[in-house]
Amino acid sequence: MQLTGFIAGGIGSSPIEVARQASRQSGGDVYPLFAPLFVQDRETAKGLRNHPDIRGAMNVFPAIIAALLSVGAWNPPDTQVRDVLRPDDFEKAVSGGCVADITGILIKEDGTPVDPAFQERCINISYDQLRNVPRVVAVAGGAAKAEASVPSCAVALSPNW
Repeated sequence: MQLTGFIAGGIGSSPIEVARQASRQSGGDVYPLFAPLFVQDRETAKGLRNHPDIRGAMNVFPAIIAALLSVGAWNPPDTQVRDVLRPDDFEKAVSGGCVADITGILIKEDGTPVDPAFQERCINISYDQLRNVPRVVAVAGGAAKAEASVPSCAVALSPNW
């Protein structure tokens, strides 16, 4: 199950391709989100979420029993999300204390979202939906992501971390 829209770049590492490959290996179904991770305004996001294909995929979110997530670090920077934010979104994230991102959710050190208004413009699993997933594994490759991984993601994902 794909939990986020995508960020432009190589298709090989996109969430669409990762979900497709995992499905192929496991024999499970794929529910792709053919949408960007974030858009310019809430109205566009709402319109995309109402598209039958996207709505169908997102309607599966409450039934997810396990999730494998990638952690994006903000200090030092090691994330795709930070690099593609609009300047005003980037400023709000930094001034709001962003230390990590998971599934496109910008996370403060205390594990809470940085900017709920930004999240309204994202095509992804919500913070509350993610916290309700019974089993969550967050992968942070390398020592540079240590600050992003703990405590922020542990708090954000507890008790399922």
